[in-house]
Amino acid sequence: MKLTGSSAGILRQLAETPFLGRGELAPMSGWSDSVVYRTVDRLEDFGLIASVPHATELLSRTERYYLTAAGVEELSRLVGKPVEAVLRTYPVSAQWHNLLMERL
Repeated sequence: MKLTGSSAGILRQLAETPFLGRGELAPMSGWSDSVVYRTVDRLEDFGLIASVPHATELLSRTERYYLTAAGVEELSRLVGKPVEAVLRTYPVSAQWHNLLMERL
């Protein structure tokens, strides 16, 4: 699979800043809300990203997205680096996910 445009951009954005919701992804990625919603659905259908529900007393429930193992492999192809280098460069490892989830 070769990702381009919004799919590649949003995959990279989620690699750099995991656990964003769709509403946060739009302004951070520079894509419109509608493009982000469609792209997130497509990436999720391809198994490249997954989500976890998140809510607090002050924030309504939202889905927070992160790269799956397949997403990390696709990112390594996009950036032209081995998976091991991607895991060292981006906060996408299981250890990072656990740390970030604790902070949410």
